[in-house]
Amino acid sequence: MELWEEYRRQGPPYSEAEHGGRFSAFIELAARHGRPDLGVDMAVNGTGLFGPAPVAGWHEIQPWVRHVHGKFFGIDGTGEEPSVPVRELIALLVGAGYSGAVSSEYEGWHWNSWDDAFDMVAGEQAVQRSAAERAGSRMITDPRQARDLLPAHLARTPA
Repeated sequence: MELWEEYRRQGPPYSEAEHGGRFSAFIELAARHGRPDLGVDMAVNGTGLFGPAPVAGWHEIQPWVRHVHGKFFGIDGTGEEPSVPVRELIALLVGAGYSGAVSSEYEGWHWNSWDDAFDMVAGEQAVQRSAAERAGSRMITDPRQARDLLPAHLARTPA
């Protein structure tokens, strides 16, 4: 946790060498604690899946976003996703005028065999809808309405 927090404070790496150093640090940490077999998994999780990418970084690419894969890892007892800033990301999308789809991608199935994956997806979509409403928009859930709006969304060009 200390290593991950340190990299989170520093922000995302801005060179391949910096990323490689962070990746190696997680591998070395696992080896120092007698679990070299977990080193690569820790490095992938600490620098990739749960890496320190700030939500504001999306502003730079927002004009070109046409579809979003909303990866998430679980819904906690309060109905929130504790490891992905879903509410912040949806607010950013709404604020930028995004009108496309957000596909929910439940990645927790890799280790969570006890919760119903459909319940997890339903929970994450509830978070998305709530976040959109708070940001002054709404998510269209009616398939016919979504299909009718899709051509206009896809035809939009960046400013």
